[in-house]
Amino acid sequence: MSDIKGAFDRIAGSYDSQREALIPCFRDFYGVITDLCEVPEESPDILDVGAGTGLLTAFLRTKHPRGRFTLIDLSGEMLRGAEKRFAAAEGIFLVAGDYTVSELGGPYDAVVSSLSIHHLPHRDKWDLYGRVYRSLKDGGIFINGDQFAAPDEETETMYQREWRRRIESSGLERGEIDAAYERMKLDRPATVDENLEALGRAGFIQTGLAYRYYNFGVIHGRKRRTGQ
Repeated sequence: MSDIKGAFDRIAGSYDSQREALIPCFRDFYGVITDLCEVPEESPDILDVGAGTGLLTAFLRTKHPRGRFTLIDLSGEMLRGAEKRFAAAEGIFLVAGDYTVSELGGPYDAVVSSLSIHHLPHRDKWDLYGRVYRSLKDGGIFINGDQFAAPDEETETMYQREWRRRIESSGLERGEIDAAYERMKLDRPATVDENLEALGRAGFIQTGLAYRYYNFGVIHGRKRRTGQ
């Protein structure tokens, strides 16, 4: 995880400004995660896994302004961005740590993540899903907006070609684009089907793929209620 931490420590200062260029489906992607985060409580407890600068939490706070948000991330530099973003906000708790081994706390009404879990080896992904399940309240929801591998090599090549075409014309500086390509070497995405099967093994019900744009997608699952 040290390679991942170092990579994101280095780009923390420019991370937010690059998001819309590097994620062609930016508004839909974060919008779908926000739409899916339906909880009955007026002041829900929400955990943001791999929260970075708090971008996803910022979207969710527009829907749940009275929520209590715990943000955990490996990169202290990224969390400093979150600290600045929410300097005047209440109900924000920042945790610097490796969420593959750190206690997740809880119970939470929702656990969310965006563009983080695909960096993990598959075994760590599946283990995390089990720990997320245990951290949720009965009926709680897990939403993971992430990058997913295509089901075959030919399709993956097509997806990657289209993504590169778009960011090459995005207006980013050459160095920013090359740095994004370099960070891709840390990616270890699994397919949507592999992820959904792992959610099912962890105990989640009502699992599904709510959104997909080439390699970007949003999957979800809900924790069983007692007696369900």
